[in-house]
Amino acid sequence: MNPNLNYIGSNVRRFRKNRKWTQEEMARRANISRIALIHIESGKAVPTLDTLASLANVLEIPMTSLLSRPVAHTGDSAAALLADPGEVDAIDYELKNIMDKLRSCNLNQVVTLRKVIDTVLLGYQDRPAAAAE
Repeated sequence: MNPNLNYIGSNVRRFRKNRKWTQEEMARRANISRIALIHIESGKAVPTLDTLASLANVLEIPMTSLLSRPVAHTGDSAAALLADPGEVDAIDYELKNIMDKLRSCNLNQVVTLRKVIDTVLLGYQDRPAAAAE
């Protein structure tokens, strides 16, 4: 196993856990063995392109999201991530999840949430970069 590809298994595990699926359920949905999934998630095996496509399909995400390296610093801005298009996929995925949740809110709730977000972001702008991480 190439240690530089360990992030693929970490991504698979993160997206699976976001769905609150067990390894058994994910493996069944992707039509692979549970042992194969365990090896992928632990970094002991690199999935084939067919397996990656199957995993991405059941997770309803672009395959590139599984191939994207994780963000090195949680304080990175979206503009800083544009140099690595794979990271933009992760941001798009998270923004889609937020949008899906906001659709169930009424207008007053959405406006209130926007104000909360503005306040939180303003707080991060006031802090030095090292403290924001």
